[in-house]
Amino acid sequence: MNLLMISGYGATRFALGERGAIFNTLSEFRRHWGRIDVIAPHLPGSPKSKQVFDNVWIHCSRWPILSQPWFILKKGQEIFRKHQFDVMTVHDYPPFYNGLGASWLCKKVGRSYLYELFHIPGYPRAGNLREKFYFLLTKILIRRITKRAGMIRIMNEREVGNFLKNRGVKPDKINLIPALYIDFDIFKPTNQKKEFDLIFVGRLSSNKGVNLFLELVKRTKLKALMVGEGPLKEKIATEIKQNQLEVNLYGWAKDATEVARLLNQSKILIMPSLNEGGPRVVLEAMACGVPVIATPVGVVPEVIQDGVSGLLVDWSVDNMVKKVGWLLDQREIRNKFIQVGLEIVKKYEKKAAIRNYAEILKGLK
Repeated sequence: MNLLMISGYGATRFALGERGAIFNTLSEFRRHWGRIDVIAPHLPGSPKSKQVFDNVWIHCSRWPILSQPWFILKKGQEIFRKHQFDVMTVHDYPPFYNGLGASWLCKKVGRSYLYELFHIPGYPRAGNLREKFYFLLTKILIRRITKRAGMIRIMNEREVGNFLKNRGVKPDKINLIPALYIDFDIFKPTNQKKEFDLIFVGRLSSNKGVNLFLELVKRTKLKALMVGEGPLKEKIATEIKQNQLEVNLYGWAKDATEVARLLNQSKILIMPSLNEGGPRVVLEAMACGVPVIATPVGVVPEVIQDGVSGLLVDWSVDNMVKKVGWLLDQREIRNKFIQVGLEIVKKYEKKAAIRNYAEILKGLK
């Protein structure tokens, strides 16, 4: 069977050479298909078409992002004529260019598709005005944009599942299918020396709670590592220098192996996001035997039971300071969180989760 994937900038960056989450997914997912074509948006320097595995091609738009629905329709029909894909997946997010294009393409070629919505921007909290706008847009459009989808894939029930049902999406179309795949050959406990008290891993943007993390470090004077890039990097660098904080502003890790190494060098992962789809790093930290302190967003409430497998915090720096100090003083509790966490993440094993997803997709034909 052949598959068409309609994806976002992660696929474009993979075509440019970055080995992120979509590389990790496709490296295994491709084994379940005869051919996979991926349609992605344009970035400067992105190739028109690139073969990234023996049976996987990424096709990047040459058009502005506002034209992406038309590019999906045009390129999708071209791929269908040449290779007759059997089913489609569409990974979508506001302002829903991918979902709109997939709906048009479905009508033209008569192929069913699975619609993926992993994250509601601005929910439960917005990091900026754009997220507030996207949250309102999602409330208005989500029922219409998912109308033609044969199935809707979510990866957390508490936030996205309940949101969709409250917006009138039919419950029988909504399926909780794990999308966070952990490679236990890479993410595992090691005996590395703990160089950092705290680690943050993620995009350096307002919705990731980076300001909360910096304030936490200011208040505790702990040694910290920040892994990631983003629009707030220069501001963060200035704040670190002005306050003489012991923070290593690392930049992006080049691959999963490097992320695992950095996690294993740290005592506690802090995940202070205002809204999330996952995040994957919580599970990666648990797989590495690193205790997690996180806000209750995305999949976090489904994998962290407060005081049992980690600690939940609100968006109060006082609350974070108190729980970080307590956990650093409690070696036995940290060891308990490590052992419970290692059991919890077993269900996210990469090969089994991807095989299950491929089987579900093939049944959608």
